[in-house]
Amino acid sequence: MPCPHRRLGIGDRDCLDCGQRMYVVRQTKNSSGDTLWFYYTDLPTALAAAEDGDTVKLVDDIDQSNKSNNDKTACLTGDGKTVTLNLNGKNITGGWIYVGIDQDWKVIYSSTLNITGSGSFDGMIGISAKGTLDLSGWAGGTIKTVALSKSGDDECTLIVGEKAGTINTLSFYSWPSDKISNTKLTGGTYGSIPISMNSGVTSISFSDLLAPGYAFQYTDGSGFLPYDTKALYENSTTTICNIKVVECTTHVDLTGATDPDTGAAKGDNLCDYCNTALDDMAASVTTVGADAKTYYFSDLAAAFDAVADADSRTSRCCCW
Repeated sequence: MPCPHRRLGIGDRDCLDCGQRMYVVRQTKNSSGDTLWFYYTDLPTALAAAEDGDTVKLVDDIDQSNKSNNDKTACLTGDGKTVTLNLNGKNITGGWIYVGIDQDWKVIYSSTLNITGSGSFDGMIGISAKGTLDLSGWAGGTIKTVALSKSGDDECTLIVGEKAGTINTLSFYSWPSDKISNTKLTGGTYGSIPISMNSGVTSISFSDLLAPGYAFQYTDGSGFLPYDTKALYENSTTTICNIKVVECTTHVDLTGATDPDTGAAKGDNLCDYCNTALDDMAASVTTVGADAKTYYFSDLAAAFDAVADADSRTSRCCCW
């Protein structure tokens, strides 16, 4: 009979009965509402045992790099099941986590995995077409790869919060439609976001990934990705790299329409980076000179700060 790991030494992670090191603890409640804790030597066993509402917490770093594929593949299955994985400042090396799908990829489920705490996963998280990965509580670290999927009318859901860490690759492979509807990013840094699509789909807008009012900014500070940037089928795979998601607070409107008299490009009253309508902005700041630009602000104080930073001799503020 396998050891249930019910007796641990005080302040230690070793089971007093079998001597094995415990790496994961699962917190659950019994039918009376009492909180119970169960300890495990690996993540796949803990996640497989998790019930709806449970929290699985790392208590030590886990190195799965030398394990077999089956032994380093953790699957969260079960329709309507929601489980929290608290990284607890720890790191996982190697392996896969599948949300809403089993190891055989034969059955998909509407499972939800919430990842909280800080910590890193040097592996891949795959989300089934009915699954949800909620990273709104992830407080920093690195995830190697997150792979999303869509099948028919079913599309996975990804939520990334403002305090999120870095996802090295956020992958949309062989997307079957011209819209990505259920991924809304409000934070995070991304080494690369590749999008490829099935035959018959001509393009997909990267802006589909953004929550309203947010924009892609290059991590080197060189500027913002235009809101109308698209992945094209003719390119096989289109990738944007070294980018982060930020709330767009300084709006620019230089493109989107053409002057009917001169043919020159002009603004369309929408921010070039987040597509916010500029009608109700509190103020604008216009720089002076040959390369003059106008920046729009929803916050009056921010507009005055921009004038102060730019030097009032080279800019002017207009308030409404």
